Amino acid sequence: RRIAPFSCRQMDNIGLVDVAAPGVGIFAAVTGGDFDVFDGTSMAAPHVAGLAALYLERQPELTAQQLFNQLKQRARALGA
Repeated sequence: RRIAPFSCRQMDNIGLVDVAAPGVGIFAAVTGGDFDVFDGTSMAAPHVAGLAALYLERQPELTAQQLFNQLKQRARALGA
């Protein structure tokens, strides 16, 4: 529940982060049937996508906006 040391810590034109996910020390499959540990947004994005898929499996009628709202509402606040 901390910001990764390699993360950009500046506000840009996009604004605040609405939803974040683990992106450091993520155990992942690699080519050849092996596993390794990785860091970065490429590791964090699948956590959010997987959660969105689970929400849609349970409520397939959700619009994209409703899904986004549920992700934001159910996320744990990390503070400033």
